[in-house]
Amino acid sequence: MSIDERFSPEEWRLIRAAPALIGSGMVAADPGGPVSLVKEAVAMGSSTRDTLLEHRDNALLRAIVEARDDGIKEELDAVLDGAGSAMDKRDRLQTGALERLRAALDVLEAKAGPDEIEAYKQWVRTMARRVAEAGKEGGFLGFGGVRVTESEQRFLDRVEALVD
Repeated sequence: MSIDERFSPEEWRLIRAAPALIGSGMVAADPGGPVSLVKEAVAMGSSTRDTLLEHRDNALLRAIVEARDDGIKEELDAVLDGAGSAMDKRDRLQTGALERLRAALDVLEAKAGPDEIEAYKQWVRTMARRVAEAGKEGGFLGFGGVRVTESEQRFLDRVEALVD
């Protein structure tokens, strides 16, 4: 059965967008400087590549990646809609990302196979952890700092609670 037959356009957009929103929520958890942002963006991409390599036969993951960013910008805009401080937007992004992940998992649990669901969860878990660990925060010129800050760990804990 094809993706179009299994999922409505809204469900498919949700399934596609949730991992990217989680990655963005992790980046926003404790935004560092430009080097840290680049490292975190690379971590999002490499976790996707590595998950795909590990689950080559998973049609769902292949379809997600092949769809590229269809609908993700719209989901991000919807989550961030509204005025407020940078912290307000961060909180909206993280809350919206978690809500969409939960909804995507609900759809997958109803319409996908166990291997597809587990691979999806592994992808989200791996991406969130890699983004959190990608850049050091609080150091100077690469010295000192911490790999995962308290705010990153709090968001990571919430993500892992959903996918475990």
